[in-house]
Amino acid sequence: MGPHPRRDRQSISFQDETKCSVPEQPNSDGSDMGATSYAKEALKQIGECRLPPTPSVYEVFFTHFQGVNNELSDELSMRLDNPTSLTLERVDALHSQFCSPASGEDEAELAMRLSDGVADFKAIVADQKEAGGAYAERLETANKALGTADPREMSRVASTLTADTKEMSSQLAAMQRRVAAAEQQVDSLQTDLLAAQSLLMTDHLTGLQNRRFYEAALKQMIRDLKHSSSETVPYLALIDCDKFKKINDTFGHPVGDDVIRLLGATLNGVEGTLHAARLGGDEFAVFCKFASLAEVEQFADAIRTAVRERRIINQATGETLTRFSLSIGVARVRASDDEDSWHSRADKMLYQAKSLGGDRAVVEKSQGT
Repeated sequence: MGPHPRRDRQSISFQDETKCSVPEQPNSDGSDMGATSYAKEALKQIGECRLPPTPSVYEVFFTHFQGVNNELSDELSMRLDNPTSLTLERVDALHSQFCSPASGEDEAELAMRLSDGVADFKAIVADQKEAGGAYAERLETANKALGTADPREMSRVASTLTADTKEMSSQLAAMQRRVAAAEQQVDSLQTDLLAAQSLLMTDHLTGLQNRRFYEAALKQMIRDLKHSSSETVPYLALIDCDKFKKINDTFGHPVGDDVIRLLGATLNGVEGTLHAARLGGDEFAVFCKFASLAEVEQFADAIRTAVRERRIINQATGETLTRFSLSIGVARVRASDDEDSWHSRADKMLYQAKSLGGDRAVVEKSQGT
């Protein structure tokens, strides 16, 4: 199981500062609240948010209070300090990303169906190989017979060979139709599978990759490091928006969402970014590769500067509603790293940046082994 980015500090911050609703913890004897209690809490919160208790809305809140999906709860908790600001569209978006339709089970089913489609291809090839072998044997038999047969026997052999050729032609036409149908089915399944995988790996608010992708990317980059001879090495930058709660409290969650979207677009557009992912709330991660510490520091500062130049404007009045800044922590991957240790060192650098007042990037100086 991959790391859960800054989960402990984030949940404490949410509880202490915004007093939002969070899933109750299991009782001290280890027993859960129970489905009935989850349902009551979900319906109560739905009422406080003035949302219709549709099946999708109910499923989102029930899952939140059940405490089985940290990503969903993180997204929902951001807005529960001001329940009436949570819109039906936002809840439906959470349902689409975290509850349906592209669940892991759907992806597995699509993969199985794709495997079946490939198996159909193999069956077609095997059938045609068998038919071709039988036809080749008949041709060989006819060739031998023609060399010694009298005219009447030659006529019979020719007639048999003509019939065999027609049958083979018919089989080839049928095979072509089967191949075309199987090819269309496999293409369709591949498209569906890619769409399901993309949805599972995409953040609904920014269009960036999400925490699921991030955890997979951590593992993959560490694996690739063992086989790489490149002079450039991977770095991980963890990023927080400074005083994001104040932005939400002052201007409301719609403006906060605009800030998140703008941050996502900015991070993805900085030269040198390999992958940018939203981990939840105002937390982001960026992967990059550079050959020197100086290049990494320039890259992190380019991100910080690009964001400082952005602002949210009231389109009706032209008034600047808010500007914002980032805290960034960067760590280079080490040969001894696993995904937890690499993430933890970048998170430590991020904590230092925030402790120093924010609007800065702190890059780990020690390269380690």
